Amino acid sequence: MTGRSDMHQFLSGLLQGEGPVEFEVVRQTCTGNTVMNERLDRFNTASGRTIELPVMGVFEVNEGLITFWRVYFDNGMFLRQIKGDG
Repeated sequence: MTGRSDMHQFLSGLLQGEGPVEFEVVRQTCTGNTVMNERLDRFNTASGRTIELPVMGVFEVNEGLITFWRVYFDNGMFLRQIKGDG
């Protein structure tokens, strides 16, 4: 994903479910231009399922803009919640 429009399109897709989307930062630290956070992402899918996913995010910030964003999560946990298995 590159650029503001790609990011907007990606985040808009995440936010199409019903109800609020929450990003609870549990811990955060930074060194230089790198920010790392542990968080819980919560949202509802279009089918009404509630998803809570532990996430690790790593951001690089240059001149006030996020220039690199990596996200790590357990895809198996995500898929089980999407299917309604946990």
